[in-house]
Amino acid sequence: MRLNFYDLESGDASAIRINSLQVLGSDSVLFDGVPDITTVVLPINPQADSISVFFDTELGSDTLIIGYDRIARLISEECGAEAVYKGIYIIRNDFDSIRVFNSSAEINFLEPDEVNENIQVFN
Repeated sequence: MRLNFYDLESGDASAIRINSLQVLGSDSVLFDGVPDITTVVLPINPQADSISVFFDTELGSDTLIIGYDRIARLISEECGAEAVYKGIYIIRNDFDSIRVFNSSAEINFLEPDEVNENIQVFN
């Protein structure tokens, strides 16, 4: 799931300094003292219907809780099933403005490293 930062007034992509970024249930800090970042790729918990993310940025501390529907889709008998995450929605956020841009977090198997933008954060 990809989250991008934007300037609230201009709507342009805007870099932000992330002092710390943690995901509840993860025992590691995803980012620690990263300057000038515009995009964050968040891990999705396949065992839960939401993730809680805690940001400590140059602008202060923010909490973001994202909900989603988990759907199992059969690829084939040989390959088995894959998890598809749809219906992404915001449960809680402390940012100035936020919107779900793309409510489906599917992976393109032809380009697995390419993650589509799902959430836009405006500060």
